[in-house]
Amino acid sequence: MAQDYTPIEVALKKIFGAGAILEEEEWAELLQIAEVVVCKKNEIILKRNTRAADVLFVAEGILASAFTMNDKTVIGRFFTSPGLCTNFDSLVNQAVSRFQIMSVTPCTIVRIPADKFLHYYYHGRSLGLLLRSNVLGIMAEDIWMTDIKLLSTKEEMVLFMREHYPDVVKEVPYKYMAQFLGITAEAYSRILRKSRYRK
Repeated sequence: MAQDYTPIEVALKKIFGAGAILEEEEWAELLQIAEVVVCKKNEIILKRNTRAADVLFVAEGILASAFTMNDKTVIGRFFTSPGLCTNFDSLVNQAVSRFQIMSVTPCTIVRIPADKFLHYYYHGRSLGLLLRSNVLGIMAEDIWMTDIKLLSTKEEMVLFMREHYPDVVKEVPYKYMAQFLGITAEAYSRILRKSRYRK
């Protein structure tokens, strides 16, 4: 007989992997403190100029970090499933966030209170190992993404995204991809048309 899982169990298994082994006590505590949130497209998850009260994990969909200045919005990066999505400066230093996190597709996220996340990050056994692994992964991805954005042409960035993040290119509206690339939606469309003919 198949086991029925609660929505939080389903979401956590997507995030950490169905085969992830957590100590029973930590798993039970995680189920108590974590919350599943379903977001529509274009919802603001973390507002600019606020402190991060929760750490977010993406179970389904795509989120983005966006910074707006002088009526221009720039997307710093996208967060995909399964993955961690948080503002570590705001979390660790309790500084106000300079950017906002928003859903660019419909999303299912899991919120964990920041103090509980930090407790398990530093002191958790099996859960701590999973959290530290997630943080290292997001840090490595941030460095990789920064290098691509700084050292590549717009065309190279589009090819990189198509190769390494095909779901982002497929699911994210042109407007947000253009804000990520620092170009207009029309220019992004032209690059896509040209790159389709490249082998």
